[in-house]
Amino acid sequence: MSDNIVQLPTSTRGDYFGGCPACRRTNGCISDGADHWYVCDAHKVKWLVGSNLFSGWRDLTAEQRFKNRDTLAQYREVEPVSDWVEREGEVSSDNEPPF
Repeated sequence: MSDNIVQLPTSTRGDYFGGCPACRRTNGCISDGADHWYVCDAHKVKWLVGSNLFSGWRDLTAEQRFKNRDTLAQYREVEPVSDWVEREGEVSSDNEPPF
């Protein structure tokens, strides 16, 4: 992968790292330095999932870092939604149980 941007051919349902609040989907992760952002291209939103979680950011060239930063600047920061089951029988507060 030449740009170290995880581009999914289509969006996928958000999982552990959450999904777009409008559609509950994600188009993958973009790193800005050590910070990792998941994005929804359809709604132009992003949410920070953490720093230094994935090692690929260390291999980014200056050009790739600039491209990632430029892409992320076009997205609005939001709080993601999640269907991730935290403990058996419990889900995060923004969702109903998935069954």
